[in-house]
Amino acid sequence: MCLGLGLMLMVAGCAGGSSAGRTRPAVKPDELRPDVRLHGRVVSTNEQGQFVVVDFNVGEIPPLQTRMNVYRDGRTVGELKLTGPARDNLVAADITRGEAAVGDEAIWDREADTERRP
Repeated sequence: MCLGLGLMLMVAGCAGGSSAGRTRPAVKPDELRPDVRLHGRVVSTNEQGQFVVVDFNVGEIPPLQTRMNVYRDGRTVGELKLTGPARDNLVAADITRGEAAVGDEAIWDREADTERRP
């Protein structure tokens, strides 16, 4: 009886577990792409006027009328629309959804924004 059970287990194991005849699809490594998003930091808020001032520190500033997501601790908490005025690396923006506080990060993903536009 034990011999018969052992043979059955061996046959069942051999029949179902072989991967010799199967091929796996080729896995392409992820392409490394530069981060083209523009990052800013909320440096001032005006709750009555529902606007903030965003500091882009160094480099490029998104065009006026651009919509940006606001992040706090890695979570989306609001949306801004850059309205101006802009001076040096600072730009005023309206809070269009959610909230924004000093220290929050504002990010514009220009690739995603370009894909949404007609």
